[in-house]
Amino acid sequence: MNISEFSVKKPITMLMIIVSVIVLGILSLQRLPLAFLPNFSSDDVDINIPYVSSSPEEVERLITRPIEEIMSTLPHLQNISSTSSAEESRVELEFVDGIDMGMAAVEVRDRLDRVRPQLPDDVDRIHIRRWQSADLPVIQFSLAWGGSNDELNDIVHKIIVPRVQRIDGVANVDIGGLQQRQVLVELDLERMRAHHVDVYVPRGPVRLSFQDEDGIIDDLFSNGGGQIFQVLHLRRGQLPET
Repeated sequence: MNISEFSVKKPITMLMIIVSVIVLGILSLQRLPLAFLPNFSSDDVDINIPYVSSSPEEVERLITRPIEEIMSTLPHLQNISSTSSAEESRVELEFVDGIDMGMAAVEVRDRLDRVRPQLPDDVDRIHIRRWQSADLPVIQFSLAWGGSNDELNDIVHKIIVPRVQRIDGVANVDIGGLQQRQVLVELDLERMRAHHVDVYVPRGPVRLSFQDEDGIIDDLFSNGGGQIFQVLHLRRGQLPET
């Protein structure tokens, strides 16, 4: 007896089966959790340490190498890679598949606490990030402003971001696309060489002339004509007094 013959000979039974399937579908739909993406995470842990006003060699020697040495003894660690720049040190840890990444992140934090006294005193923050699907942004919005860029920066950083961060359930707020003012400090490379002055020496006094809330210094770059430039991005509209 095939399905067609069974349906014709026993219509009541088929009706009960159809009704049961519909009821089960309705119950499943009501109990189905609403999620943007399935909950999953990667096997990587990223360590990011901002350290501006320095050279890549200095960042590697003072920050990257001590962290690599202490992280290399982590259990279940499969691979470790790092990148050192004039602004930050970034160390990527890759663990074997299937381990408890929550416990791995705890062990990474413990190792960082132990190596922290070996790092420079002016290292302010150490960021640890483990990618998870829950970290993807849920809401994105843009702002249009008819005034100056300085006023827009103040509104975003001092008003909008703090208010959004106070909303229950908000874990992180990322900002992008803001135009920042720049101060270009021009250095005469030939004269510095004649006086035996390293190109990184002037960066400290220039940085100290600005408060932390005013800006941060990016890397030095050259125009190829015997001059180098130092760029400072300002968050405020006013320049420091000289």
